[in-house]
Amino acid sequence: MYNVLYIHGFNGSPDGSTGSFVKEYFSEEKVVAPKFELLECKKTLAEIRQIIHIEDIRIIVAQSLGAFYALAFNEEAALKIVVNPCMLPSAEIPPLSKTPIPESVVSQFRRIEEKTYSHVRGIVAQTTFGIFGDRDELFSYPDMFKKIYGTNSIGKTYNFLTVNGSHSLPKESLKTGIAAAMSYAEVFKKNSEML
Repeated sequence: MYNVLYIHGFNGSPDGSTGSFVKEYFSEEKVVAPKFELLECKKTLAEIRQIIHIEDIRIIVAQSLGAFYALAFNEEAALKIVVNPCMLPSAEIPPLSKTPIPESVVSQFRRIEEKTYSHVRGIVAQTTFGIFGDRDELFSYPDMFKKIYGTNSIGKTYNFLTVNGSHSLPKESLKTGIAAAMSYAEVFKKNSEML
């Protein structure tokens, strides 16, 4: 049994379509899916860290801005499945917000971006799986993801997948992506045990 953490996106909810699908997909597991204040960077990072340790989280599934926070946990052993990750929120979130984003928040995003992407070790890259919609209307970072997290392959299994859909992926595409991530994780685990 795995304990799973779901992190929703900007202006999202743990009960939105992706969160509901994650709960359904991992119905045999314990899924922790709280509401986060994603523009309160320090508070959100502290809450996620606390949940990971208290709940013994082994899988993090995160969407959009929530995926950015998942990527920030480079030191954690959990498998991170990021769905249409907002890899540069300092640039992407201000234009998407209905109200102005304070410069202090944008600056915090920049600091987290720099820290996160400059310290990606092999094991972190190998335990991170990206799912990207082929028609994401908000932003799209598959090339940046591949550059930073590598096109890690074990056999013929890669740590990223492009699926049919826009920013909010349809259920079938989420199912395909998460199933691919779990298959990748199983292959990775078997190969790691051989080392």
